[in-house]
Amino acid sequence: MYSVGLDMISTILVVLLIFTSFLNQQFMFKFTSSYFSTVQKRLFTDDLPNQSSILQTLRLHPYFITGFSDAESSFVLSISKSSRLRLGWSVVACFQIVLHKKDLNLLYKISEFFGGIGSVTIHKDRCIFMVNGHSDLVNVIIPHFDAYPLITQKKADYLLFRKALLDFIQPKKHLTLSGLEELIAIRASINLGLNNNLKESFPLVTPILRPEIKDQTIPHGMWMAGFMSGEGCFFAHARSSSKKVSIFIKIAQHVRDEELIKSFVKYFGVVVIINL
Repeated sequence: MYSVGLDMISTILVVLLIFTSFLNQQFMFKFTSSYFSTVQKRLFTDDLPNQSSILQTLRLHPYFITGFSDAESSFVLSISKSSRLRLGWSVVACFQIVLHKKDLNLLYKISEFFGGIGSVTIHKDRCIFMVNGHSDLVNVIIPHFDAYPLITQKKADYLLFRKALLDFIQPKKHLTLSGLEELIAIRASINLGLNNNLKESFPLVTPILRPEIKDQTIPHGMWMAGFMSGEGCFFAHARSSSKKVSIFIKIAQHVRDEELIKSFVKYFGVVVIINL
């Protein structure tokens, strides 16, 4: 039998009781003594009992923010044509989180954690938290992720994003052709790389070497709570002929994050099945 510490208990409670909106849940509830029946429904923060009072009094932990960002955030470096600028190219850097609009209250809490910077908007069934002001990125977002580092392969995107912002955009080196080309070389190694327009316009640009992320040790229980809130799936399975109920936690990640999955095994101290 495994013993569970307070840190792990707090992790599980946060995930299950407060942020179940992000868990693709398949719980089985039918309160009879003989069987459970299956109910499949995705829950959001506004589905939770007393969710308004919960979120109003909640202070998000820094590592929860990092874990959730590892799961749901994007570091975007947009380079597009602009006839208004001398070089003909516009550069925009932003940090963003996109969720279902029913989780709007959570985005407001994330914005509040960062001091109210950026904007929270709704577009159709999505809500978006976006920070694109250079001062906010340099003075708030980057210091947070430097102090509470990401641990998935998304950290490589962050490090490249950070380099682009601090080494080129902030000192305005991107306003020169050589600086713009170096910035595009960085952009080529972020997320999905360059779009066709950039490839055709800058065919000689070679992507910068992408940082290799090796240490994927779980830093804190609240990181796990944040990450599970974004990526975790909780399942309960019961057969009508049995009174036993099996509980499962599922996390699916790209094969490049195999070490991260192994860190989950070490953190929880349980046996899991890993299919690559």
